[in-house]
Amino acid sequence: MLVERQALEELHEVNNHQEELGGSGYSSRETPNRQTQMNKKERRKYPSLRSFTWSENLEKSEGQLLVENTVQEWYNAKHAASSVSEIDFINSLDIKQCPFCGSHDFTKYGHKKDGTQRYICKGCGKRFTALTNTIFDSKKIPISEWIEYLLHLFEFHSINSTAYDDRNSPTTGKYWLIKTFEVLKGIQDDVVVDGIVYLDETYFTKTKSKLATKDGKKLRGISRNKIGVGVACNETKSIFIVTGTSKPSRKSTKKTYSKHIARSSILVHDDEHSHSILMKN
Repeated sequence: MLVERQALEELHEVNNHQEELGGSGYSSRETPNRQTQMNKKERRKYPSLRSFTWSENLEKSEGQLLVENTVQEWYNAKHAASSVSEIDFINSLDIKQCPFCGSHDFTKYGHKKDGTQRYICKGCGKRFTALTNTIFDSKKIPISEWIEYLLHLFEFHSINSTAYDDRNSPTTGKYWLIKTFEVLKGIQDDVVVDGIVYLDETYFTKTKSKLATKDGKKLRGISRNKIGVGVACNETKSIFIVTGTSKPSRKSTKKTYSKHIARSSILVHDDEHSHSILMKN
Protein backbone atom coordinates (compact mmCIF):
# COMPACT_ATOMS: atom_id res chain seq x y z
CA MET A 1 0.00 0.00 0.00
CA LEU A 2 2.89 2.35 0.80
CA VAL A 3 4.48 1.80 -2.62
CA GLU A 4 1.15 2.34 -4.41
CA ARG A 5 0.53 5.55 -2.50
CA GLN A 6 4.04 6.80 -3.26
CA ALA A 7 3.65 6.05 -6.97
CA LEU A 8 0.32 7.92 -7.07
CA GLU A 9 1.95 10.89 -5.36
CA GLU A 10 4.75 10.86 -7.93
CA LEU A 11 2.23 10.77 -10.79
CA HIS A 12 0.34 13.68 -9.24
CA GLU A 13 3.59 15.64 -9.05
CA VAL A 14 4.32 14.84 -12.70
CA ASN A 15 0.95 16.18 -13.83
CA ASN A 16 1.45 19.37 -11.82
CA HIS A 17 4.94 19.77 -13.25
CA GLN A 18 3.74 19.26 -16.82
CA GLU A 19 0.97 21.83 -16.34
CA GLU A 20 3.48 24.39 -15.06
CA LEU A 21 5.63 23.82 -18.17
CA GLY A 22 2.66 24.10 -20.49
CA GLY A 23 2.48 20.37 -21.09
CA SER A 24 -0.43 18.01 -20.94
CA GLY A 25 0.31 15.62 -18.08
CA TYR A 26 -0.72 12.23 -19.35
CA SER A 27 -4.21 12.84 -20.73
CA SER A 28 -4.10 13.83 -24.39
CA ARG A 29 -7.85 14.44 -24.40
CA GLU A 30 -7.40 17.32 -21.93
CA THR A 31 -4.63 18.96 -23.93
CA PRO A 32 -6.64 21.23 -26.25
CA ASN A 33 -8.53 22.86 -23.35
CA ARG A 34 -5.34 23.51 -21.43
CA GLN A 35 -3.55 24.90 -24.45
CA THR A 36 -6.28 27.44 -25.18
CA GLN A 37 -5.48 28.96 -21.79
CA MET A 38 -1.84 29.56 -22.71
CA ASN A 39 -0.61 32.62 -24.53
CA LYS A 40 1.23 32.40 -27.82
CA LYS A 41 4.67 32.59 -26.23
CA GLU A 42 3.91 29.66 -23.93
CA ARG A 43 2.51 27.59 -26.80
CA ARG A 44 5.91 27.57 -28.43
CA LYS A 45 7.35 25.66 -25.47
CA TYR A 46 7.13 21.92 -25.95
CA PRO A 47 8.71 20.31 -22.88
CA SER A 48 9.72 16.72 -23.10
CA LEU A 49 7.12 14.34 -21.71
CA ARG A 50 10.05 12.45 -20.20
CA SER A 51 11.18 15.45 -18.15
CA PHE A 52 10.39 15.41 -14.42
CA THR A 53 11.11 17.66 -11.45
CA TRP A 54 13.48 15.01 -10.12
CA SER A 55 15.23 14.20 -13.42
CA GLU A 56 18.56 15.68 -12.29
CA ASN A 57 18.49 14.00 -8.90
CA LEU A 58 21.23 11.42 -8.31
CA GLU A 59 19.07 9.52 -5.84
CA LYS A 60 15.49 8.71 -6.80
CA SER A 61 12.70 7.00 -4.93
CA GLU A 62 11.16 3.73 -6.05
CA GLY A 63 8.02 5.59 -7.08
CA GLN A 64 10.00 8.06 -9.19
CA LEU A 65 11.86 5.23 -10.93
CA LEU A 66 8.56 3.44 -11.59
CA VAL A 67 7.06 6.55 -13.24
CA GLU A 68 10.22 7.18 -15.32
CA ASN A 69 10.37 3.58 -16.53
CA THR A 70 6.67 3.56 -17.39
CA VAL A 71 6.89 6.76 -19.44
CA GLN A 72 10.03 5.48 -21.18
CA GLU A 73 8.15 2.29 -22.12
CA TRP A 74 5.36 4.42 -23.60
CA TYR A 75 7.88 6.48 -25.54
CA ASN A 76 9.70 3.41 -26.87
CA ALA A 77 6.40 1.87 -27.95
CA LYS A 78 5.53 5.03 -29.92
CA HIS A 79 9.03 5.39 -31.42
CA ALA A 80 9.97 1.82 -32.18
CA ALA A 81 12.46 0.90 -34.89
CA SER A 82 11.08 -0.21 -38.25
CA SER A 83 9.89 -3.81 -38.12
CA VAL A 84 11.21 -6.59 -40.34
CA SER A 85 7.87 -6.74 -42.15
CA GLU A 86 8.04 -2.99 -42.87
CA ILE A 87 11.54 -3.27 -44.34
CA ASP A 88 10.43 -6.29 -46.40
CA PHE A 89 7.48 -4.26 -47.69
CA ILE A 90 9.70 -1.32 -48.69
CA ASN A 91 12.19 -3.61 -50.44
CA SER A 92 9.37 -5.38 -52.32
CA LEU A 93 8.20 -2.16 -54.01
CA ASP A 94 8.72 -2.23 -57.78
CA ILE A 95 10.93 0.68 -58.86
CA LYS A 96 10.57 1.67 -62.49
CA GLN A 97 12.98 4.57 -62.79
CA CYS A 98 15.35 6.93 -60.99
CA PRO A 99 13.29 9.43 -58.95
CA PHE A 100 15.74 12.21 -59.84
CA CYS A 101 16.38 11.97 -63.60
CA GLY A 102 13.86 9.35 -64.74
CA SER A 103 16.51 6.99 -66.08
CA HIS A 104 15.68 3.28 -66.21
CA ASP A 105 19.37 2.36 -65.94
CA PHE A 106 20.01 1.83 -62.24
CA THR A 107 21.32 -0.98 -60.03
CA LYS A 108 21.28 -2.13 -56.42
CA TYR A 109 23.80 -0.38 -54.18
CA GLY A 110 23.88 -2.08 -50.78
CA HIS A 111 21.55 -1.47 -47.85
CA LYS A 112 20.94 1.18 -45.21
CA LYS A 113 21.52 0.37 -41.54
CA ASP A 114 17.90 -0.71 -41.08
CA GLY A 115 18.08 -3.09 -44.06
CA THR A 116 16.39 -0.87 -46.65
CA GLN A 117 17.63 -1.61 -50.17
CA ARG A 118 19.60 1.21 -51.72
CA TYR A 119 20.03 1.90 -55.46
CA ILE A 120 22.36 4.02 -57.59
CA CYS A 121 21.48 5.56 -60.94
CA LYS A 122 23.98 5.02 -63.74
CA GLY A 123 22.66 8.12 -65.47
CA CYS A 124 22.92 10.86 -62.84
CA GLY A 125 24.96 8.95 -60.24
CA LYS A 126 22.54 9.69 -57.40
CA ARG A 127 21.61 7.12 -54.76
CA PHE A 128 18.03 6.48 -53.69
CA THR A 129 15.62 4.02 -52.08
CA ALA A 130 12.03 3.02 -52.83
CA LEU A 131 10.88 5.85 -50.54
CA THR A 132 12.90 8.65 -52.16
CA ASN A 133 10.70 11.61 -53.21
CA THR A 134 7.67 10.07 -51.47
CA ILE A 135 5.81 11.21 -48.37
CA PHE A 136 8.01 8.82 -46.36
CA ASP A 137 11.31 10.17 -47.68
CA SER A 138 13.91 10.71 -44.91
CA LYS A 139 11.53 9.30 -42.30
CA LYS A 140 12.93 8.77 -38.83
CA ILE A 141 10.04 6.75 -37.43
CA PRO A 142 8.19 3.65 -38.64
CA ILE A 143 5.49 3.87 -41.32
CA SER A 144 3.16 2.28 -38.74
CA GLU A 145 3.17 5.58 -36.83
CA TRP A 146 2.23 7.39 -40.03
CA ILE A 147 -0.73 5.01 -40.34
CA GLU A 148 -1.82 5.85 -36.81
CA TYR A 149 -1.46 9.57 -37.54
CA LEU A 150 -3.63 9.28 -40.67
CA LEU A 151 -6.29 7.32 -38.79
CA HIS A 152 -6.41 10.11 -36.19
CA LEU A 153 -6.61 12.66 -39.01
CA PHE A 154 -9.55 10.88 -40.64
CA GLU A 155 -11.27 10.72 -37.23
CA PHE A 156 -10.92 14.53 -36.94
CA HIS A 157 -8.52 14.52 -33.98
CA SER A 158 -6.75 17.83 -33.43
CA ILE A 159 -3.09 18.13 -34.37
CA ASN A 160 -2.13 18.88 -30.77
CA SER A 161 -4.01 15.97 -29.22
CA THR A 162 -2.56 13.59 -31.83
CA ALA A 163 0.95 14.91 -31.16
CA TYR A 164 0.68 14.31 -27.42
CA ASP A 165 -0.90 10.91 -27.91
CA ASP A 166 1.90 9.85 -30.29
CA ARG A 167 4.61 11.49 -28.16
CA ASN A 168 5.56 13.80 -31.04
CA SER A 169 6.13 17.53 -31.23
CA PRO A 170 3.08 19.51 -32.45
CA THR A 171 5.29 20.87 -35.23
CA THR A 172 5.69 17.29 -36.50
CA GLY A 173 1.91 16.93 -36.85
CA LYS A 174 1.66 20.19 -38.79
CA TYR A 175 4.50 19.17 -41.10
CA TRP A 176 2.91 15.79 -41.75
CA LEU A 177 -0.43 17.48 -42.50
CA ILE A 178 1.23 19.63 -45.17
CA LYS A 179 2.89 16.56 -46.69
CA THR A 180 -0.44 14.70 -46.69
CA PHE A 181 -2.23 17.49 -48.56
CA GLU A 182 0.63 17.73 -51.05
CA VAL A 183 0.18 14.03 -51.85
CA LEU A 184 -3.59 14.46 -52.25
CA LYS A 185 -3.33 17.41 -54.65
CA GLY A 186 -5.26 16.69 -57.83
CA ILE A 187 -6.63 13.35 -56.60
CA GLN A 188 -10.20 14.44 -57.50
CA ASP A 189 -9.40 16.04 -60.85
CA ASP A 190 -10.67 13.09 -62.91
CA VAL A 191 -13.59 12.04 -60.70
CA VAL A 192 -16.95 12.21 -62.48
CA VAL A 193 -20.25 11.25 -60.83
CA ASP A 194 -23.28 10.23 -62.87
CA GLY A 195 -26.77 8.76 -62.56
CA ILE A 196 -28.61 10.09 -59.51
CA VAL A 197 -26.31 12.73 -58.03
CA TYR A 198 -26.85 14.30 -54.60
CA LEU A 199 -25.59 17.87 -54.42
CA ASP A 200 -25.10 20.30 -51.53
CA GLU A 201 -22.69 22.71 -49.84
CA THR A 202 -21.32 22.68 -46.32
CA TYR A 203 -19.38 25.36 -44.44
CA PHE A 204 -16.47 25.51 -42.05
CA THR A 205 -15.45 28.46 -39.90
CA LYS A 206 -12.07 30.01 -40.65
CA THR A 207 -9.33 30.01 -38.05
CA LYS A 208 -9.67 32.63 -35.34
CA SER A 209 -6.79 34.74 -36.67
CA LYS A 210 -8.57 35.13 -40.04
CA LEU A 211 -12.05 36.00 -38.78
CA ALA A 212 -13.44 39.32 -40.01
CA THR A 213 -15.55 41.55 -37.75
CA LYS A 214 -17.95 44.44 -38.25
CA ASP A 215 -18.15 47.13 -35.58
CA GLY A 216 -16.19 44.80 -33.30
CA LYS A 217 -18.70 41.96 -33.67
CA LYS A 218 -18.41 38.63 -35.44
CA LEU A 219 -20.25 38.21 -38.71
CA ARG A 220 -23.28 35.95 -38.47
CA GLY A 221 -24.64 33.29 -40.80
CA ILE A 222 -22.97 32.34 -44.07
CA SER A 223 -20.40 35.13 -44.33
CA ARG A 224 -16.84 35.58 -45.53
CA ASN A 225 -15.79 33.98 -42.26
CA LYS A 226 -16.93 30.65 -43.66
CA ILE A 227 -15.16 28.36 -46.10
CA GLY A 228 -17.57 26.74 -48.53
CA VAL A 229 -17.12 23.13 -49.64
CA GLY A 230 -19.12 21.73 -52.52
CA VAL A 231 -20.18 18.09 -52.15
CA ALA A 232 -21.58 15.81 -54.84
CA CYS A 233 -22.00 12.04 -54.72
CA ASN A 234 -23.76 9.05 -56.19
CA GLU A 235 -23.85 5.46 -54.93
CA THR A 236 -20.18 4.77 -55.66
CA LYS A 237 -18.22 8.04 -55.87
CA SER A 238 -18.05 11.44 -54.23
CA ILE A 239 -16.22 14.75 -54.56
CA PHE A 240 -15.43 17.43 -51.98
CA ILE A 241 -14.20 20.71 -53.46
CA VAL A 242 -13.47 24.03 -51.75
CA THR A 243 -15.58 26.61 -53.58
CA GLY A 244 -13.50 29.62 -52.53
CA THR A 245 -16.65 31.53 -51.59
CA SER A 246 -19.13 31.65 -48.72
CA LYS A 247 -22.51 31.91 -50.39
CA PRO A 248 -22.37 30.01 -53.72
CA SER A 249 -22.92 31.94 -56.94
CA ARG A 250 -23.80 30.65 -60.39
CA LYS A 251 -20.21 31.27 -61.49
CA SER A 252 -18.63 29.45 -58.52
CA THR A 253 -21.13 26.57 -58.81
CA LYS A 254 -20.31 26.05 -62.48
CA LYS A 255 -16.57 26.14 -61.74
CA THR A 256 -16.93 23.68 -58.85
CA TYR A 257 -19.18 21.02 -60.37
CA SER A 258 -19.36 21.29 -64.17
CA LYS A 259 -16.49 18.93 -65.03
CA HIS A 260 -17.34 16.48 -62.23
CA ILE A 261 -21.00 15.76 -63.03
CA ALA A 262 -21.83 13.80 -66.19
CA ARG A 263 -24.43 15.14 -68.60
CA SER A 264 -27.94 13.65 -68.34
CA SER A 265 -27.45 13.01 -64.61
CA ILE A 266 -30.38 13.49 -62.26
CA LEU A 267 -29.59 16.12 -59.63
CA VAL A 268 -31.06 15.92 -56.14
CA HIS A 269 -30.44 19.23 -54.35
CA ASP A 270 -31.94 21.78 -51.97
CA ASP A 271 -33.21 24.28 -54.58
CA GLU A 272 -30.19 26.54 -54.10
CA HIS A 273 -30.62 29.20 -56.82
CA SER A 274 -27.06 28.87 -58.12
CA HIS A 275 -27.59 25.16 -58.90
CA SER A 276 -29.78 26.12 -61.84
CA ILE A 277 -26.64 26.82 -63.91
CA LEU A 278 -25.94 23.07 -63.89
CA MET A 279 -29.35 22.17 -65.22
CA LYS A 280 -29.08 24.55 -68.15
CA ASN A 281 -25.78 23.06 -69.35
